[in-house]
Amino acid sequence: MGLYSIPHQYIIKQILTNKITTFEWVYFETNKWNINRAGEHELISLYNYLDTRSHLQVRIMAHTDSDGTYSSNMTLSKNRANEVVKFLISLELPENRINSEHYGESRPTLANSTEANKAVNRRTEYLLY
Repeated sequence: MGLYSIPHQYIIKQILTNKITTFEWVYFETNKWNINRAGEHELISLYNYLDTRSHLQVRIMAHTDSDGTYSSNMTLSKNRANEVVKFLISLELPENRINSEHYGESRPTLANSTEANKAVNRRTEYLLY
């Protein structure tokens, strides 16, 4: 355990408890679940916050756009949530402080009518409690 250095632009500016928050830099390409480098930095920022507040737990929630079948989107969002959880665990955040949920395409932020909207719906959120 311990704090990690990251570029300042990836530090989460305001972290709230009991409020679902969308990661700004953790995003996914269509049918992918690998975490981009900027997303890794943002997750490190979250880890740094949690490392100094051992009483908090985090729930990771992953979503997809509407491309593909319901079943494939549920699997995809599960893979995305699991990747975020695995990354946090790799930083030595205790596994018992993390849980995850996956929603597939069931909770879009925007209508899946354009590629830009679909990109927004391929999101990952967190809740600290």
